[in-house]
Amino acid sequence: MWEKHKDAMMEDFSHQGIPAETSIQLALNHIDSILQQNGLSASILGLPKVHPITISNQETEFDIATETRQASILTAKLNEEQSLLISSVLQDLAEVNEGNTSSCRTYFLDGPGGSGKTMVYNTLISTCRSQHIKVAASAWTGIAATLLSGGRTVHNLFKLPVPILDTSTCNVSPTSSHAEYLRSVKLFIIDEASMVPANALKAIDNMLQDITKLKVPFGGKVFLMGGDFRQVLPVVPRASPTVIIENCIKSSPLWPLFRVFKLTKNMRAEQDQQEYAKWLLQLGNGQLQSVVPTAPPNSIDIPPQCNITEDIVNAVFTDVTNPQTLAATVILATTNDTTLHLNDLIVNKLPGQSKTYLSADQAICDVEMEADNYPTEFLNSITPSGMPPHQLILKTRAIIMLLRNLDITKGLCNGTRLYIHRLHDCYCV
Repeated sequence: MWEKHKDAMMEDFSHQGIPAETSIQLALNHIDSILQQNGLSASILGLPKVHPITISNQETEFDIATETRQASILTAKLNEEQSLLISSVLQDLAEVNEGNTSSCRTYFLDGPGGSGKTMVYNTLISTCRSQHIKVAASAWTGIAATLLSGGRTVHNLFKLPVPILDTSTCNVSPTSSHAEYLRSVKLFIIDEASMVPANALKAIDNMLQDITKLKVPFGGKVFLMGGDFRQVLPVVPRASPTVIIENCIKSSPLWPLFRVFKLTKNMRAEQDQQEYAKWLLQLGNGQLQSVVPTAPPNSIDIPPQCNITEDIVNAVFTDVTNPQTLAATVILATTNDTTLHLNDLIVNKLPGQSKTYLSADQAICDVEMEADNYPTEFLNSITPSGMPPHQLILKTRAIIMLLRNLDITKGLCNGTRLYIHRLHDCYCV
């Protein structure tokens, strides 16, 4: 039990850049604090000796002058919609700094991709740091967290369990050093909030009220969430649309407390792309209708420039020799099977000799005899969601995607694209 819990916590601490030896002691300290709540201790159970240890939060390691300059540069680039939200949040932060934590201060920033949500977050982060206001930035996914200054995943910041159930709670003791850090934070930011389950929001709210001893939503902290409900909602495996919507934060009793600010201008699109960006926004808002009288209900007309009559791989991947161009080019597919098929076609276009890697599949069952019911050939034939196929064909210059959060501070997280420089032989021991 100790080894299992230690490994899980060491992986969590490694995301924060904490050395392995320190991670082991932190994991032991955490287990000892849980045991003491139940009248036990690590020494009674024969676990390694507990040594008091403290670590500094990476969020405090920044230069005020640099943050002040960065805040000034970013503020000058804001549009009217972005400035309106930031001024409102800063006004609430000023009241919190004066000790007024008796009211609810919650915001939701609704904006499609390219409208500048990340720029708003980073502007607030730099502005707060320049004014010595502690801010904690997080995102639901690791790849989104890398875009925020000092960002981390929501699970890491609030110690959320996996899976998150209706009765789930954050693993933060009111007497722990992490609770002390959370109490010192004045502004919490959560990006990709459209993917956050309602149960997670409830657990975070209960935890913050518990550690602050304030029966005010989110412990009276300024809470800013942002995302785009036109994109990805909470992932509930094999669930109906109704269940997915019920798990969305819009179904949470806390949702009516949020003041919603909207971003409508696409800041990322070039001048000649504004018309297409407007069409995408109308598509996401459900405002498009087909002009063809015989079209089925809820049909839309696809613009001619979006139709491809030739082979889609050759039409999209026109240059496979330039790694930067290759990494910036993607084809969106509707199913995993289609994605795997397209990946094989794209790899075949790359120059050079391919190399094949095979997975080592094994069924792990509570009863050892049950493993015989799952022959290796069957295990090799299935491809679980989010995993590579049994027979993985790669070439140098191919773009691959990392599947685990190894080190978010260095950008090595789930979804990071990597470039293959060299392929080696793999020997199973």
